[in-house]
Amino acid sequence: MELVRIEFMSALFRKFRNQEIGSRQLSDAISGFKEAIAFFNVEPLRWTVIREAESLLEKYGKTQRLRTLDALYLGAFSLVTENE
Repeated sequence: MELVRIEFMSALFRKFRNQEIGSRQLSDAISGFKEAIAFFNVEPLRWTVIREAESLLEKYGKTQRLRTLDALYLGAFSLVTENE
């Protein structure tokens, strides 16, 4: 899903701010990610994905710790695998 780009970049910059990686590692990771993501099927964030995420939250939200982004990713995955 398109959010993976933002979430991954956010995680990299958090690691940089926390001094877990340096400038060169950050740059290499960003470049490598941009190169690798081109080979993946990235599902757009459409209303169907949002509805599927809502459905998952309604079904599992009372008993599982299903967070917003997790529900969106699972919703997108569910729709992609349903079409294969």
